[in-house]
Amino acid sequence: MSKAAREWFKRQKIEDKSLTAILQALAASTEDGVCRITQKKLTSKSGLGERTVRAGISTLEVLGVVHRTKQPGWGKRGRAVDVICLALDLDFDIDREAVLAAKSGKGISGKPAGVPHGELSGNFAGAPTLGRCVQDHASSTRQESQHVGSECPAWSNRSGDHGRHRAIQAIGMGKTRARHRCHLPLA
Repeated sequence: MSKAAREWFKRQKIEDKSLTAILQALAASTEDGVCRITQKKLTSKSGLGERTVRAGISTLEVLGVVHRTKQPGWGKRGRAVDVICLALDLDFDIDREAVLAAKSGKGISGKPAGVPHGELSGNFAGAPTLGRCVQDHASSTRQESQHVGSECPAWSNRSGDHGRHRAIQAIGMGKTRARHRCHLPLA
């Protein structure tokens, strides 16, 4: 576990024990904000079931705590371990309602859960950002939500495939999660 990941994990407040256990196991397996761990190893480290871990990673991704991508050359050699990047530049205070909304797929009401670390305590983590961690994809849910309904500025990956992006919109406005496809080539 890197020092930045350890300090980051201590600051996170998630009101779900299974998500906290998964996040702790991910933070323990992280080097420079990037985690390459199999689901089987993550299951044994967290002490949870395999289905719980799979669902938990998806929930953490919806909440914006992690960003998951496939490794380059994934289809050529069969199934490979996903690359999971932690949002080390953000702090999260996620209540039970937001966790349940993310698990049920209803979306999250209000603003994004993550807040830059400096805004909460005045200190900066000095950890790599998601944009540096995974340059082919959006850096955070906040950036993705700004481009819903419009064309994304060059978010496609280098192989020429157009990336899929999703945004979480407020339930209070009568909207649900929206997906769209990018149509712009890589600049």
